[in-house]
Amino acid sequence: MTLRLRSGPGRTGRRIAPAQNPAAFGGRTAPLLRLPRLGFPNSRAAAFHFAPADILSRPKVRADAALSLRVMGRVPEGSRRRDGLKRAADIGIALLSLPIVLICGAVLIMLNPLFNPGPLFFVQTRVGRNGHSFSMIKFRSMVGIPRTLAFAPAEAARIRPLGRWLRRVHLDELPQAFNILRGEMSLVGPRPERPAFVARYSAVLPGYARRHLVRPGLTGLAQVALGYTTTLEETHRKLAFDLSYIQTATFGRDMRLLWRTAVVILRGRR
Repeated sequence: MTLRLRSGPGRTGRRIAPAQNPAAFGGRTAPLLRLPRLGFPNSRAAAFHFAPADILSRPKVRADAALSLRVMGRVPEGSRRRDGLKRAADIGIALLSLPIVLICGAVLIMLNPLFNPGPLFFVQTRVGRNGHSFSMIKFRSMVGIPRTLAFAPAEAARIRPLGRWLRRVHLDELPQAFNILRGEMSLVGPRPERPAFVARYSAVLPGYARRHLVRPGLTGLAQVALGYTTTLEETHRKLAFDLSYIQTATFGRDMRLLWRTAVVILRGRR
């Protein structure tokens, strides 16, 4: 079996080669995945059965200090105009958000000593485009030292009430505007992960390293559709959404994902 991602009225898609390592998941067949249209015109909800061993050929991984990944694959051909529009939108919206970032930072400087003692920012290494690591910036919402391989719910005890509110309204993510301006992130794309998680997932999820063919995003298709993951099975589903986004991304869909993200934030979903 091979996987064919389908979109558009004709349901045509790119044929993807079988994986080289069928034993990665013991040959099990995963449940049916349905990728929602999310309001995109001229597209259908992608639906497909897949065995994890069939989803994508497993990329070769070169382990080094920077966790650089030699990704075997490429992003579908796109126009320079589309790529230019995406980068221009990234820079423009990031610049417009800077006054909000500065105002929030000033307020938190006054509130943190009382309700969330510690530094204003939380800086953490994440893996970006082509496997290069970068320092992702957030407003700090937790106290103490994060565990290396802990999902977000396991870290709930470290969240103070002020930090919990920041996370609920997603204000903790605002400083990533600086990452976008530096070219390390985009507004829309797969969410960046920590190196320890990338190493773990790359070993057991075929095709995981292909997420790094594009810049990681402040939001993305998987983030809007599934939210945050807490298990390996959920991460597997999220990977399918990320790979679907990479194969079908357009400037118009990026703008619609930004709108859907705003709706999710207003509804208070994490």
